[in-house]
Amino acid sequence: MSAKLLLSIAAGGAFGAVGRFLVMSGIGHWFPSVFPWATLSVNVIGSFVLGAVIEIMALVWSPSPEIRSMLVVGVLGAFTTFFYIFPGRLFLD
Repeated sequence: MSAKLLLSIAAGGAFGAVGRFLVMSGIGHWFPSVFPWATLSVNVIGSFVLGAVIEIMALVWSPSPEIRSMLVVGVLGAFTTFFYIFPGRLFLD
């Protein structure tokens, strides 16, 4: 594993985490609720985008391994993080 690959994943993760924070803050502000709508929204949006990006990369675009990892593992991995739903779940009980 190269340093260039790790740095591209880290950079993508930074963008994905900031994007997640902004989207969750906006949804939480506009739709305050006991149910974690913000978490559900970022995970649904991220999953849809992940599917679209994977399909595009399979059919029409062949990016370098660094770009592919930055987008899929970094940006979308940090944006979706499905395990995050569990802390939000604590407030439902």
